Amino acid sequence: MTTDPAATRDHGGRLDAAAAQYGGFRDDWIDLSTGINPVPYPIEDVPASAWTDLPDQNATAAFIKAARRHWRCPDDAAVLPVPGLSSAIALIPWLTPSAQVRITEPTYNEHAAAFRAAGWEVSSDDATKARVVVHPNNPDGRWFEDKDTTAALSVIDESFCETSPDRSLMHLATRPGTLLLKSFGKFWGLAGLRLGAVVGDPDLITKLASRMGPWPVSGPALAIGALALGIAFGSAELFGVSFALGAFFAGMVLAESDLSHKAAADSLPLQDAFAVLFFVSVGMLFDPGILVRAPLSVLAVLGVIMVGKS
Repeated sequence: MTTDPAATRDHGGRLDAAAAQYGGFRDDWIDLSTGINPVPYPIEDVPASAWTDLPDQNATAAFIKAARRHWRCPDDAAVLPVPGLSSAIALIPWLTPSAQVRITEPTYNEHAAAFRAAGWEVSSDDATKARVVVHPNNPDGRWFEDKDTTAALSVIDESFCETSPDRSLMHLATRPGTLLLKSFGKFWGLAGLRLGAVVGDPDLITKLASRMGPWPVSGPALAIGALALGIAFGSAELFGVSFALGAFFAGMVLAESDLSHKAAADSLPLQDAFAVLFFVSVGMLFDPGILVRAPLSVLAVLGVIMVGKS
């Protein structure tokens, strides 16, 4: 009997196993183990060609363009869409000869597992060839600084950085040997879409793309990602709000899809618990003075939401 090595690493999301051990069904459980937004970004109808055709260069380019704008990627950094960050995490240690990598615990355990599988020694010493930080860290929320990622190979996992884009280390993406990881599963709540992006050193990105092979990301995933990132960026730019609030506006516009209604029903147990916290947070972003300074912009925002929902 063989054992799946990944099954020995518990990083949440195993509702079927929990239900089998403790009883009930998936719908009876509230999963707080993965940090995935329980109210996912609504998905509009995907063009039929995205399902029937191989993802062409235009589909990839559209996602990369939207990603560059939304995440403020430097022009000199390369952007590679990947089928979920787990696939990239498993391959990155193979991009350079193995040595020592510094990974400070506790943190997301897939990074250490991937480096060990590639023959690296995981260490807590400063003098290492590689450094991995999860920014902010999972599970304790630690933030890191530029000086924390000076190794020859520096991996900065920003899966949970979407709500604080001003604290992103994206400016380091132009530094040789640096790779930033951006997730589409956590903040956007679309973990099943299997979509993410790696941003950074063009030489390393080229090697990673070669290991990924052709068409690593599905056409529907590229289409949904490009639309979501593009609308969130446009909303933030047009109305002068944060990217998080821009994504909220975009979600309001697209929230009438059938899938969004199902998602809302599935997440109903959580909605009451988090609704107050969420809207208080959004309210803290609101400056009442904007009603006097820019009443037309306020009306424009309301107009976009009302037209989109009509």
